[in-house]
Amino acid sequence: MTSEVKTDAVEDVFHGVNCNIRTGKDQIGRFLSSDAGITLIQGNCKDVLEFIPRESVDCVITSPPYWNQRDYQVSDDERHSLLGGEASHLDYVNNLAGIFSQVKRVLKKEGSLWLN
Repeated sequence: MTSEVKTDAVEDVFHGVNCNIRTGKDQIGRFLSSDAGITLIQGNCKDVLEFIPRESVDCVITSPPYWNQRDYQVSDDERHSLLGGEASHLDYVNNLAGIFSQVKRVLKKEGSLWLN
């Protein structure tokens, strides 16, 4: 599944820089392996991290949802499948640990992680 992205604000920030914005796991490997300048990937980390090659990312910027603090107006079954919607705080921490294990895998040794 590919998300729709509004790029005007991003293009303003990266004016004059070779910048690709990619959404959806089907497009990730192709653009990370090219000399694309800056590539921004938007997507659910559960869907896209596994397709990103090991030690290929310079920087990850993320702000995961807090546990049990958002109302996504979905069924309980759907809510429990979303990060932050887990039934217990232990499940939330375990899910975050799994995600950040993948983040560590894709970051270059000199890469950085910005976590809010």
